[in-house]
Amino acid sequence: DLCKGYSNSVIITEGGNVVASSPLSVNADKYDHSFAGSVKATKAGIHHYVISVPAADGEKNTTNNRKDIFVEVVEEKKNILIASAAPHPDVNAIKDALSGVESYKVTVCTAENFPASLSSYNVIILHGLPSLRTNIGPQILTAKKPVWFITSSQSGITALNNLEPLTHTVLVQTMQHDVQAVYRSSFNTFTLPQQIQSVTDKMPPLLANTGNSRTDPGANVLFAQRGNGQDQLPLWLLQQGSVPTAMLLGEGIWRWRMYEYKNFNQHNIVDECIRQTVSFLSANS
Repeated sequence: DLCKGYSNSVIITEGGNVVASSPLSVNADKYDHSFAGSVKATKAGIHHYVISVPAADGEKNTTNNRKDIFVEVVEEKKNILIASAAPHPDVNAIKDALSGVESYKVTVCTAENFPASLSSYNVIILHGLPSLRTNIGPQILTAKKPVWFITSSQSGITALNNLEPLTHTVLVQTMQHDVQAVYRSSFNTFTLPQQIQSVTDKMPPLLANTGNSRTDPGANVLFAQRGNGQDQLPLWLLQQGSVPTAMLLGEGIWRWRMYEYKNFNQHNIVDECIRQTVSFLSANS
């Protein structure tokens, strides 16, 4: 507050060396702004970063001008499996979103060549699986791996409900229908860019084939389904549990990336939702 006219930079340092910076110009006494930056870690281990802003003229309380953060960098890549009931543009969209994360090794397959063992994978993304033709549910339960379930017209809803010990969710099958996503501002599992609301308001609907789904109270809903003024039914949710899981109850996320690019010349928001979901699942791997 009361820093109108202040001009300087937000600085990130490690060991006294500046590794990133961003200009800061305050144009009002009441000012709020977010900054994004990336730092490349050149070695494994614990990295101590200091985020700081130089004091303004006459500023008495400078304790909140500095933040210390610690990041552990590991050398090994995390293996991500994307398996789909059939080839689908959603799979390419998710793979593209994850391609910029150097710590991920992404493998793509369809139901026909689903691996006999899942032991080498840290996170499994299932699109339309288990399906009416391929019930891999028992294998998923046995593997006890973090899973992101994405439902489609191919999904076997009964087989998915048999995975309730893992998903903590019971789905009710319906005819396929359009579902508009509503961002839940109370979502707090991870932090997303501030402009997410303006971006997701322009997203086209997803295709869903489930209705009054029931989830455990511990579910954290990123997007809900718009309808009847209630916006109560979950659409994109995460469950912590002993084995973390995520669910996206609709297909067509590839269109979200297209529309974000059409309206904003980028698809950073949609990609960040995908990346953060996978990061949440892989955190304890």
